[in-house]
Amino acid sequence: LRTGDVTGSWEVEQDGSPTFVNDLAVGPHGDVYVTDSMRPVLYRIDGRERRTTGTEPLTPVVSFEGTAFTYDQEINANGIVVSRDGRYAIVAKPPTSELFRVGLTDGSVERVDLGDDAVAGDGLLLDGRRLYAVEWTTGAPGIATVRLDRDLGSGTVVSRTLDASFDDPTTAARAGHSLLVVNSQFATR
Repeated sequence: LRTGDVTGSWEVEQDGSPTFVNDLAVGPHGDVYVTDSMRPVLYRIDGRERRTTGTEPLTPVVSFEGTAFTYDQEINANGIVVSRDGRYAIVAKPPTSELFRVGLTDGSVERVDLGDDAVAGDGLLLDGRRLYAVEWTTGAPGIATVRLDRDLGSGTVVSRTLDASFDDPTTAARAGHSLLVVNSQFATR
């Protein structure tokens, strides 16, 4: 950050199939996890190898093929967060309003049980067991707040925050006690 120099570069290996690197999350040990909305994999950049001399390939760490996370839409894996202990990631699939818990050590993939509720998360923010999911693909764009259980495998939507100024809210970040929300404007040229 002091110099502005690029210290590492990674890219998806080109094999002729479409790819859309969408979101990333940094784990507690510095590993970076990256979603691909077109290819059914989760990539990882090892926290100990975050400096490159050239461009390195992104390494798949979890395959979604044959799991509950089916790739059937134009946009699939989108927002991602990693648990404090680094054991799990939560990944959003907005077109089907689903969240998935992904085991980062064992490759397990399970749909997060929200009962009768659904969350079309784009950007995600995890604060302990409280998940903030920014939704813009729903009829009323806003932020869904989900209280997750201890193993992050199920949860309850406890609130939805809507605002007339939201156009296409896509992600959020914490700043002290506040959430900063990116209010994209996809229809504006």
